[in-house]
Amino acid sequence: MNKILGFIAIIGLAACSGTETKKVAEDTLLKLNMDSVPKTTVLIIDTAINFGTVKEGVKVNSEFRFVNTGKNPLIVQQAMASCGCTVAEKPTTPIMPGDTGKIKTTFNSEHRGGETVYKTIRVVSNADTLFKPLILRGKVEKSN
Repeated sequence: MNKILGFIAIIGLAACSGTETKKVAEDTLLKLNMDSVPKTTVLIIDTAINFGTVKEGVKVNSEFRFVNTGKNPLIVQQAMASCGCTVAEKPTTPIMPGDTGKIKTTFNSEHRGGETVYKTIRVVSNADTLFKPLILRGKVEKSN
């Protein structure tokens, strides 16, 4: 019962506006034991994104979409990229049942000229099955 009340309090904090309140909510979400949070189901819409070919030095922004298909709020605790050249940004508030969430990524192609890009993003959440790794791929042309 205490776990459910704590979960409800976290959702309330996350729903409040204000930068400081959102920071407290995010910190609280990071400290959650995901095994104690009620599970939900998720449908991943974008499992892989191919950004094509870009020139070296370009930053590529992408969004991986998913839908909470369960009956409980979906909490994305972490989104981690496989390389420092890619930053993954998770939702800062729970995704309510039926709503769509996004993992936003930024790939920095600086010093990556001539590379074929294959980056993965690992997501930790309260989904009843693990998120499959999200894949970001493309090619970087060398600048002259």
